[in-house]
Amino acid sequence: MIALYGAGQEFVNLINAGKLKKIDFVVDTNSQYYGGGVCGYTIYDKSKLSDLTEEDFVCITSMKYFDEIFQTIREINSEVTIINIYQLYWMENTLPDLLRELRTRDDVYEQANDDQVRVWMKESNDDEIEYWKKRIPAVKNMGDRRFTEREFMYPYNPEISIREEDLVLDVGAGPLPKFGNIINGHKLKYIPLDPLAYSYREILDELKIVLPVYTKFAFMEILTCYYAAESADYVIVNNALDHSIDVLRAFVECLKVVRIGGYLLLEHMEAEGAHNGYTGLHTWNITSIDNDLIFFDEINKVNVSSAFSECCAIETKRIKQGYRDLIIAKIHKKGAVPADITRKFDTKEFAGKIIDDLYKERSQEMDDFRRK
Repeated sequence: MIALYGAGQEFVNLINAGKLKKIDFVVDTNSQYYGGGVCGYTIYDKSKLSDLTEEDFVCITSMKYFDEIFQTIREINSEVTIINIYQLYWMENTLPDLLRELRTRDDVYEQANDDQVRVWMKESNDDEIEYWKKRIPAVKNMGDRRFTEREFMYPYNPEISIREEDLVLDVGAGPLPKFGNIINGHKLKYIPLDPLAYSYREILDELKIVLPVYTKFAFMEILTCYYAAESADYVIVNNALDHSIDVLRAFVECLKVVRIGGYLLLEHMEAEGAHNGYTGLHTWNITSIDNDLIFFDEINKVNVSSAFSECCAIETKRIKQGYRDLIIAKIHKKGAVPADITRKFDTKEFAGKIIDDLYKERSQEMDDFRRK
């Protein structure tokens, strides 16, 4: 159920522009002023919000008074999900239109080129590093559990049962590994990986933060350069695959590292690239259509469930996260990745592109240092 809070001019403008389609009812602080209704809607007193649940939404139309109205709603109902008008528009219009358009698109895929590698290198430093410089101290002060040793848990698939002897790779883990490093009181072979691992370690060292397990360096697009094919029992990619240079290449590399009978586990916010206007590292999208796992951007679209059906059993599900969904995929590897796919994604050439750009960037840093 979707309730709208605010029957003023913003509401009228949005209705007249045809941007609101599925509103169940409208409330206003001054409901008594709207006895005749507005734009065909009866305007209710705000107390009507008290019966809503966490599965329902209240959309605030006024951005000017958003914080004030937010507090008013929370005093009435502590559980309901509160969103703003832009989030409602995404939920009601942008995403449904996007998924509808995807259903009619043929699968097409172009591999990343040299320019995309260079852009990713720049954006990763400009975007991610600056974000974590601010984020790490903030979450440390909040007592975040990622700073402590703890039992391993993958909350999105509780049926996943990790054993002490299993090798678990957490690819694109960021500076603060998420899932825990202990099983039944013993250290788990849990290895978090990220291409920005060295930069993250510098931040942690400057802040004098000691972690139970540190992220190691690896690019997921060339993961078999670091770990042998079929060597890991589980590979987890959490909020990282859609930030990669080349999403399908990264997926193939992660899948190749998983042993036959093992699992590749994915957890991503739906359509991250489109939602963020394809800015920064938000260049790809992950979604589920008719339970099929889909990767796409403005040009490419790949039905992963169909393309990898020969070697994988893929289950997807959605988990509500406010006005957006988490797309969860459990990928059970049944056999080796087909030869035609592995040939298409030979790592040598792509590894060369990455190494070239890393050395180029390092040389420029050294030149800048010498000039100082």
